[in-house]
Amino acid sequence: MKIRIIVLIFILVLAMIGFVSAIDITECQTLDIEGATYILQNDIITNEYACFEIAGNNIVLDLNGYSITANSSGEFGVLIHGFNSATIKNGVINDFDEGVYIEDSSDNNLLDLNINNGAYGVFLERATSTQINNATISNSHLYDLGADDLDTEEQCNHSLINVVGSNDKPIAFYNDAVNINNLDLSEMILCNADNSNINNITINNDVNNRNGVLMFNTDNAYLNEISVIKGYLGFFMLNSHNNIINDSNFIGSEREGMRIFSGNANEILNSDISNNGLEGIELNDARNNSFISNFIEYNGHGHGGISIEDDDDLGGNLFYNNFFNNNYNI
Repeated sequence: MKIRIIVLIFILVLAMIGFVSAIDITECQTLDIEGATYILQNDIITNEYACFEIAGNNIVLDLNGYSITANSSGEFGVLIHGFNSATIKNGVINDFDEGVYIEDSSDNNLLDLNINNGAYGVFLERATSTQINNATISNSHLYDLGADDLDTEEQCNHSLINVVGSNDKPIAFYNDAVNINNLDLSEMILCNADNSNINNITINNDVNNRNGVLMFNTDNAYLNEISVIKGYLGFFMLNSHNNIINDSNFIGSEREGMRIFSGNANEILNSDISNNGLEGIELNDARNNSFISNFIEYNGHGHGGISIEDDDDLGGNLFYNNFFNNNYNI
């Protein structure tokens, strides 16, 4: 008899736990019950600053096949700041400035999502170990997958599986040495991908300027025949050194064709860096880089071919045998 009572109590406790941890929701709100699964019951159109803010650990937001859409304003579809191990899954996120924004947070999962947004589809800032699986992240104005302050090996430890970006092309994310050839991509991110060898990569945005190549904390890589047409910023390099970029095209981007920030001793050779909205090349705290036998022409009015921004000197950068044809060459 005692055993039956104990079993019944145990079953009742499990039922109560299940009831508490599965919560139906119908509107934007803060999700703060740790370990809970929130299940959306309808589509949402909102002007909220953040439709859903994750404010606890181990929280699941199941969009349950529904969509959340910013009406005329809305910064974040889902905001995760300082909490870990969230799962966002199974739905559509539309028209926010950032569809999913993850900051100072680790071990989060984005599964089976369709994200169509303003500036960024997904943005990672000082985030670690994000897993993005079976997602479409497209039609963002700047980058489908944006990232900032990826300063450590841990902050490069993200994983993308079957992630498609704008123009129905893959988003590639590499955080180890890779040998890659002949890919047509929406976007490419190299993060702690030292000693990689990458050949014949095309990122062509046709009409709308978005995406490009992002390189963080990557040294001694060789990139050959990289073509970015109509990107947001053709090639952005941060804290990356001793890389070679050869026989490449960075043409028609909204901003710079190439920006090197805190990158030293890189070589850019035999490339076409033309028709970009601002400078062809911007160097900021970038030293001892070499630009040899490039075409740098028709870049933005009032901005021009090359901009070197530093407080004390020109950084020992070498420009040799390049062809310049801009309103302001330097």
